[in-house]
Amino acid sequence: HELAHVLTLGGWPDPGDMAVVEGLATYVQGECAGYANGRVARGVLDRRGLIPLDLLASGFRRQDDLQAYLQAASVIEFSIQAEGVGIVPVLWEQGLGAAPGLLDMTPSDFLSEFQGWLRESFEPIPPPALDAIRRSGCGIPKSM
Repeated sequence: HELAHVLTLGGWPDPGDMAVVEGLATYVQGECAGYANGRVARGVLDRRGLIPLDLLASGFRRQDDLQAYLQAASVIEFSIQAEGVGIVPVLWEQGLGAAPGLLDMTPSDFLSEFQGWLRESFEPIPPPALDAIRRSGCGIPKSM
């Protein structure tokens, strides 16, 4: 995670928003407490719903940390699966809020497609594991 920050913030143009900075670093990390990011994001989606993309992009630091980081990482993964890795530098410069337009979708369609992709692609983590992650963060072992 932190290495991704060093590489991107040290050598890439200024980012479009904080959501893309933290989302990309979390995406590169790949997991939270031993679970794929998407599984944790799916568990959060099922329990709390999604943060509207415009709020995630414009007010990232004002959102719930676990939800914001994992949703941002999952938006990046969804975008890469839809358009390929070449979308990453464009998202970086334009910000995560640009994802719907870059994928030729309205914000409403994007949210619906993204939510469907999360539900189809990932089983949610067990509720006790999600509770443990909420208490202790992503560094806890999967055996919890």
